[in-house]
Amino acid sequence: MAGINLSESIAPKRPTKRSMMDRSFLWVALFTVAVLAIWGGLRWLLYSTDNKMASLQASIDASASSLTGEAVNRVANVDSRMAKLTEYESQSEDMKKAIEILESLTIGSVRLDTFEYGADAGKVTIGGTTDNFRSLGQQVINYRSNELYADLRVESVSTTEDGRVGFSLVATLPTKAPEAQAADPAAMPPVDPAAMPTN
Repeated sequence: MAGINLSESIAPKRPTKRSMMDRSFLWVALFTVAVLAIWGGLRWLLYSTDNKMASLQASIDASASSLTGEAVNRVANVDSRMAKLTEYESQSEDMKKAIEILESLTIGSVRLDTFEYGADAGKVTIGGTTDNFRSLGQQVINYRSNELYADLRVESVSTTEDGRVGFSLVATLPTKAPEAQAADPAAMPPVDPAAMPTN
């Protein structure tokens, strides 16, 4: 082998020292990679959350669309009708009690021919005829003796062609009618004949 001196020793290579510039570049590169990894993870998380929210909104919209339409409106109408029927039943029970009380307090010489009830105002109009003004006065006192007709007042009085006294009485009923009271003459307040008007 020409040109090679085998007696000559090969000098060992010395390790090279890294400069401060190389170390700082390495740290900057690692920091950049970490920031990019965190940023990419956050972007992926936001993207997947947006997709989940979009699918959830689509299912909510589909459910909401199934809750509209003619079938659902019919169910709502049935519910409102049932509520009105229940209210009407309770008012019917109250009216039944009010009529029972009215019948139990009506004296023999009075003939009732009108009973009108305004459900909105709770106003009752009672009309009829009697023999004379004294009987009318006694009838008004009898009605007022019951708490259901406590605010009863005379709306009009007239004389009919056959000589009877026609009358119209008005009362405002409470929201709930009290239990019917027995028509026991002993339970009614005494009527002072001197306080009664005469013909």
